[in-house]
Amino acid sequence: MSDATLQVRKLGLHPGAVIGVCALTAVAGAALGWGADALFGWFQQTFDSAPALLRAAAALPEAITIAALAVAGLAFGLMIVGDWEGETLVCEIRPDGVQTRLQKRTAWVERGRIASAFVDGEELVLADARGRMLAVGKVDGVGPRRVGRAFAEAGYPWADGGHPLERAFSPFVEGRDDLGEVATPLLRARATALEDGQKARARDLRAELSQAGVLVRDRRGAQEYARLPGSSRH
Repeated sequence: MSDATLQVRKLGLHPGAVIGVCALTAVAGAALGWGADALFGWFQQTFDSAPALLRAAAALPEAITIAALAVAGLAFGLMIVGDWEGETLVCEIRPDGVQTRLQKRTAWVERGRIASAFVDGEELVLADARGRMLAVGKVDGVGPRRVGRAFAEAGYPWADGGHPLERAFSPFVEGRDDLGEVATPLLRARATALEDGQKARARDLRAELSQAGVLVRDRRGAQEYARLPGSSRH
């Protein structure tokens, strides 16, 4: 096994994405500071008044206003990045397995269980030999090519081209699709969890469905499902 394979690779939000967001919000703040006087005048002419914060900004020297709003914009960018990181999968690729973290939940998948790894849409998927999901999480902002390169260099079975069962997925329509007495109630419960914003509950139900032989993913606000080859309808 080469030194490259033995190296631990940690993947998370790309530094370029962090810098880009923070730079954009800081520049937007500076631009707002630069145009504070003009914006204040427009509010005064249109509404005969202006927000207190804008009045305070217009009363300060322009250089101070620009600097203060640039710092405020940077702070806002860091808040955006923090929320983004919370929704993005962080994983450590090790010789003996992969450790994943999504929000506050950390999990470990042994290397021997991983039969395939691929990016499906904006998600990294680790699957076993039967196609069941072992781990899944969003990698938008991480970079699919960066993810694929890291797994391939570590010697993991990386597959390009999306989900191997891409053509088998179809939207789940309640009342029309009956996947059995186990999977159908789980899909209904997951739809309710998504409507209520219960993301952790939706992830747990997705894992249960995978173990039951039904893969599910979210596309355009709807659940799509695919039955794993060889799984029984129950």
